[in-house]
Amino acid sequence: MLWLSDAEQAEHWGRDWGTMRMFQWQWLFAGLCLVLTGCASTGPSVQTDGLTVKNLKVGLVCWNNGVPTICTEATEIKITNSGLCVFNKRTVPCTWYGFAFDYSTGEKSAKIQCQVESSAPVNWGNPREALKENATTSSYEIELRGDQHYFINPQYSAAGSARLGTVSDVQTCSYKGTKLFQIELALEYPTP
Repeated sequence: MLWLSDAEQAEHWGRDWGTMRMFQWQWLFAGLCLVLTGCASTGPSVQTDGLTVKNLKVGLVCWNNGVPTICTEATEIKITNSGLCVFNKRTVPCTWYGFAFDYSTGEKSAKIQCQVESSAPVNWGNPREALKENATTSSYEIELRGDQHYFINPQYSAAGSARLGTVSDVQTCSYKGTKLFQIELALEYPTP
């Protein structure tokens, strides 16, 4: 999984913005469910060493004039391939989901490090390239700008022809070595 810079986000929003991973030879993006209070709904404020995160949401992403929003909060995402995404320079049918939160920091920027574990081996990548193949773990970094106060990470998955069933991801994100939150999501793939 790879976080895109602000310039890359602006370039890709509404067309192919996001990062993705592939389940063996089928498409699968790192699923996320922000869990601070046991669910993906808006959670309490979390503060650590100069960074405050609040109003955490996870679920299906809708696009309004090219701008993503969490339109339906959910922890179980049915992969229906009702949207279009780009992975490794290829347009694929996909399902959009992701997470968002409000934040504040007294610094110019704050970098959050995230470790991800998947219940199935996946191939990680982004709109430009495949990055890691057949792996159950990966990591990525999110940079939060000090002059902004809202973060959204639209993500996507696409179902292939294999029998996948439910694939779970567990993600632990930290700031300056202190755990901020743990993320879980169940991606429900159709079975032929």
